[in-house]
Amino acid sequence: MLCPKCGSNLPEQTGNLCPHCGNQVIPAAEVKTPPQPQPILTQTPSPITAQPLPNQPLQNQKKGKSKLPLILIGLLLLLLLVGVGLFANGSFDTINPFKSEIEEPINQPTSSAQENPIQEPTTSATQETTPSAYTKYFTDADQDKIADFVETAIGTDPAKNDCLAQAGCGESQVDPFKTAVKNVLFILDSSGSMAQTLSTGETKMEAAKTALKNHIAKIDPEFNIGLVAYGHQGSNNTTDKPVSCAGIETLYPLGAIDKDRFNQSVDSFSPTGWTPIAGSFLYAKDNIFKGKEYDKNFLVLVSDGEETCDGDPVAAAKQLKDAGVTAEIDVIGLAVDENTKKQLEAIAAAGGGKYYSASDPVELSNALAEIDTERNNIIANMGCVFTNQIAYVSCIQNIQLKFINWAHQYFFDLYKKDKAEAIFFRDEYRPVVNKYLNELVRISNKGTNEQIQKLEEEMKKLQEKSKQAIN
Repeated sequence: MLCPKCGSNLPEQTGNLCPHCGNQVIPAAEVKTPPQPQPILTQTPSPITAQPLPNQPLQNQKKGKSKLPLILIGLLLLLLLVGVGLFANGSFDTINPFKSEIEEPINQPTSSAQENPIQEPTTSATQETTPSAYTKYFTDADQDKIADFVETAIGTDPAKNDCLAQAGCGESQVDPFKTAVKNVLFILDSSGSMAQTLSTGETKMEAAKTALKNHIAKIDPEFNIGLVAYGHQGSNNTTDKPVSCAGIETLYPLGAIDKDRFNQSVDSFSPTGWTPIAGSFLYAKDNIFKGKEYDKNFLVLVSDGEETCDGDPVAAAKQLKDAGVTAEIDVIGLAVDENTKKQLEAIAAAGGGKYYSASDPVELSNALAEIDTERNNIIANMGCVFTNQIAYVSCIQNIQLKFINWAHQYFFDLYKKDKAEAIFFRDEYRPVVNKYLNELVRISNKGTNEQIQKLEEEMKKLQEKSKQAIN
């Protein structure tokens, strides 16, 4: 028993009062022992033998353990997503030359953060050279659909058709399989200066008309011919310049040769006005040769002067040539000075033809005859290749093998310098050239050209696409 007042422990027989202080005592059974503090552990329990906390159910602990694999899987997925994002931004610059499924715009601009780490920083000088990087793919002197820089790289001559030469068919700058319609368009200068008198006593205009009539009398009747004149409207006064420069007219529509009707057309105009050479080329492209892109088109310009209607005849000739409209543009300069000769020579060069000088009617007739001979040689080569198939096909296949081997390494090297151009080469240019070479082999064996026009159209579209990217 315990006395709550003095704290004395009393025997059970003491009674209800404390003998020491007289206070009422409490039976021992009713005394509550205060809780004793737990001893502090000096060692950390082993993880294997650790027990769950007293108030934590065992089933909750099992649930926590079951979530651990899910957390690890989530972390792996997060890392995978981050890696994909870095790859898309170009941080992992892996070269895959044969994954043609990648579609990237030509010459697509990229921010500095997206640039290839090994690509040199873009400068204004680099930007200025970008157009030429794509233009070179369509610079093709011998018109064999393989760019000049590619031919140089694989060891063929960009200035001639190697396979025609090996087949014994000359070196003509022409596709030998286009057994198409053959057209010759004559553009005759009828500006005021053509009224000047030559040393023979004839005017330039009279000499040109006589030579042209005699030429038509001898031309191969398989050719279609046409006649366009300029400078025959208005006058050479400044006030009449707009009328004269716009006065470009078809006098004999392109078609079968009718000598009498052609001669009447030649005699129907006189020299009087200005000299829109550039305008006459664009007129021919849009009005004469439109829809005849797959014919064999030849253009002959006879002129005695420079452009006087503010056009650029060299650029217009190149535009006509690049459009695939003409096989060549030949130019005859009739009694011209040095400055005029330089411009007319430049026009012929841009048009893939030749320049001929003529100071009198005889030289003019000789120039027309020489042009006719050159033209007939081109046409003759069309049939030659079919009688020399083995040599021609072997040459084409050899060129194709060289192209494939070269293209593989070229792509890798280009990719390090210009990723956009490299993808253009891989996905756009290379497949078209390969298909074209394959088609040349096929049609040379079968003697047909049913697919060649489609491939040429594809090349034209590709060229236009690259121009749009540049602009």
